[in-house]
Amino acid sequence: MKKLKIYLDTSVISFMYADDAPEKQSITREFFGKYLSVYDVHISDLVLTEIENTRSAVLRRKLKRIVREYNLKVIETAPKDQQTVFSLARRYVKDGVIPQRKFDDAMHVAMCVRYEFDILLILQRHFRLKNATTYSR
Repeated sequence: MKKLKIYLDTSVISFMYADDAPEKQSITREFFGKYLSVYDVHISDLVLTEIENTRSAVLRRKLKRIVREYNLKVIETAPKDQQTVFSLARRYVKDGVIPQRKFDDAMHVAMCVRYEFDILLILQRHFRLKNATTYSR
């Protein structure tokens, strides 16, 4: 049976160390410990960029270690797909599905659409899609 293809947003990885959000930290650790091998789990080069831009050097090292230790597969955005992903993200913002201030989240959603993921896993405190409609690839 084919495994479901899951895209992890940066927030999922960062919640491994979120001592201020024990419930989400617990859920994240359980997912990594029990379920990671059940699914075809990926991150993107965008996730790696966000990790690299983490202000705290200590946290940045921890997040990089998670990527290595759990051998997370990285989707490298093909040059021909970069414009498609960016255009989709802009459309989500323009249509009011995702607020402009959350443009990076729109990029993650667009990555999932472009690369045909079954599930986008996000563990942010406040993330809602508004007026969600079906968007073609």
